[in-house]
Amino acid sequence: MRGLKWITAILAAGLLMAAAPALAQLQVGNETSLSLNGTVSAGYSGSYGDGLGSAHGIGWGGTGELSGYYFSPSFLSFNLTPYFNQSRENSNFQSISNTSGLNGSATIFSGSKFPGWINYSDTYNSQGNYAVPGLADYTTHGNGRTFGIGWSENVADLPSLSVGFQKGSNHYSLYGANTDSTGDFRSFNLSSAYSVLGFHLHGGYQNTNTQTELPQLFATQTPEKSNTGTNTYSFSISHSLPFTGSVWASASKTSSNYGTLTSNGTNNFDLVNSGVAFNPTKKWNVEMTSDYTNNLIGELNQSILEAGGTYQETTPSQKSESLMVEGTTTYSVSPNLRFSAGGSHRVQTIFGESYGANTYSGSAAYTHMLMGGTFSASTGLFRTTLDYIDQPALGVMTSVGYSHRIQAWTVNGSFNYAQNQQRLLVTYMSTSYTYTGSVGRQFSKVYVTLNANGSENHLTSQNGSSTFGQGYSANLSSRWLSASGSYNRSSGNAIQTGAGLTPVLGPGTIYPIITPTQLILYGGTSYSFGVGSTPKKGLTANASYTHARSNTLSSSLTSNNTTEMLNVYTQYQLRKVYLTAGYSSLTQDFTVAGPNTNHIKSYYIGISRWFNFF
Repeated sequence: MRGLKWITAILAAGLLMAAAPALAQLQVGNETSLSLNGTVSAGYSGSYGDGLGSAHGIGWGGTGELSGYYFSPSFLSFNLTPYFNQSRENSNFQSISNTSGLNGSATIFSGSKFPGWINYSDTYNSQGNYAVPGLADYTTHGNGRTFGIGWSENVADLPSLSVGFQKGSNHYSLYGANTDSTGDFRSFNLSSAYSVLGFHLHGGYQNTNTQTELPQLFATQTPEKSNTGTNTYSFSISHSLPFTGSVWASASKTSSNYGTLTSNGTNNFDLVNSGVAFNPTKKWNVEMTSDYTNNLIGELNQSILEAGGTYQETTPSQKSESLMVEGTTTYSVSPNLRFSAGGSHRVQTIFGESYGANTYSGSAAYTHMLMGGTFSASTGLFRTTLDYIDQPALGVMTSVGYSHRIQAWTVNGSFNYAQNQQRLLVTYMSTSYTYTGSVGRQFSKVYVTLNANGSENHLTSQNGSSTFGQGYSANLSSRWLSASGSYNRSSGNAIQTGAGLTPVLGPGTIYPIITPTQLILYGGTSYSFGVGSTPKKGLTANASYTHARSNTLSSSLTSNNTTEMLNVYTQYQLRKVYLTAGYSSLTQDFTVAGPNTNHIKSYYIGISRWFNFF
C-alpha cells in the first residue's frame, strides 16, 4: 500500500510537470465567454498533537477560478473560486487547518439603470482569530457561510431605490479551550433618495437579527447567549444656502428586542440631528448643530448590542434624554495658521438625575517648515460650567508632530494629549494621550526602521477605568533579505463579543449599563519575530514566530492564557510548477478551560502546477 502511494505521487508529479498550456479563453456559442484557471497540487503531509493522534499520507488539493459573462459583461457576469483540501498551514496561507470552500458572485444588468448582484461564500475548517486588544490574536478553527442578494433602481427624475439582503452563520472553536461559539445573522436594508426643488431627500429602513453564543473563557461558567432583533427607520433632508452654505436635518427611530440567559426586554430610542453652515468668505466658516435623543441609556445599550456584546438592564423603564446645541467658527489667517472658537449647551437626564453643562472653547492650529522638516501643532482650551458643581471644569487639548529627513535618516513623531468633559455623559471627565515615533536609515544596501507607539485613555478620578497600549517594532529589508520583530503590551476593561474582547472605558461610563459581571479586566504582552529571503529567482523562504500571554479577570473567573505559533515555509518556482515545503506548530491554552492545552504540529512537502485551462 505504501508503494502504491508513492507511485501515485510520482505519477501526479509527472502530470503536473508535463501538462501543456491550454487556450486562454473559451467561447460557448455566440454569447457566452468563459475563463478558467487554477492550481492542482499533490503532496505528503502529516500532523500530530494533543488529542489528535498521528495522521499522515498523500493528499490531493486544488484551487480554481471560473469567470465569464453572458451576452456582455454589463449584462450578466459571474465569478466562482472553489478550493479543496488546501494545506494552508504549510503554504502561503499559513494556517493550522486544511480548508475547503467556495466563493461566488454575479452581477446582472450592471450597465443599466436596474443593476442587481448576488454573492455566496462557504468555508469548511478554516482558521480565524479571537482578539485581545493590543496583543496577538488567539487562533480559532471552524465553518462559516454567507449569502447576499441585492438590486437597485436609478432612473432619472424618479426616486432611486436600493434593496439588499444578507444572511450568514459561523461556528468556531478555540484551540486549547473545550468550548464552541456560534453566530447567525440576517439583515435587510432598503434606501431611497430623491431631489426636488433643490431639496435632497433620503430615507431608509434596516432590519438586523443576530444570535450569538460566546465561548466559556472569560465571563461566566456557562456559555453566554444572546438574541437581538433591531429595526431602524431613518430620514434626512438638506438644501444649499447662500454664501456657500447648507442646512440639513435627520431623524432615526431604533427599536430592539433582546434576550440573554438572564434577562430580556426591549430597547427603543430616537435621534434627531440638525445643522446649518456658511462660508461667508474663503477663510471664514460658521456652523451650528443640534443633537437630541429621547433615550440616552438606549443609545448606550445599542452600541453594546451592535458590538456583539450583552448587557443586563438594571433601570427598566427609567426615562433618560439628552440635548446638545453647539456652534463653532473657524478663520484661516493663512494657509498654515487657523483659529477656532465655539460654545455648546448640554442638558441630560439619566439614572433619575438631571444635569446641565455649558462649554466654551478656543483653539489654534499651525504648520510650518522648521529646520528642513515639517512641524505641526495645535492647542485648545475648554471651560465647562456644570449646574451641579460651583467650580468650573477646565480642559485642554494639544498635539504636536514633526517629520524630517536628516541626511540618510528619516524621522517622524507625534504626540496628542486631551483632558475634557465627556460629550456623551457630562458627569465624567476623560483624559487621554497617544504618541507615535519612527526613525529609518539606509545602511549601504540595507534599510532599517524603528517604530514606537502608545496610548492611554481613562476617566479622571475613576480608579480602574483606563485602557492602555504600547508597542515597539523594528524592520530590516534588503534586496534579498527581510527581518522584523515587535513587542506589545496592553491592559484595560472590555466586554466579550463573538470576535473577542472589545475595550470599553470603564465602570464609570458603562455601569449600570453593563453590570460588573459583564466587565472583564485584561492585560498581557506579546512579541513576534519574522525573517524572509529570496536568495535566487523563484526561491523564497520565510519563518515567523509569535508568542502572547494574557490574564483576564471577571467577577467570578480568572484565566491565564497563552498562544505560541511557529511557521516555516519555503517555495521554489520553476515556470508554472511550484515545489513547496513547510512546518507549523501551535501551542494554546486557557486555564479557565481546564486541562485542554493544545500542542499541534504539522508538516507538508508537495508539488503544484498552475493551469490556464481556457
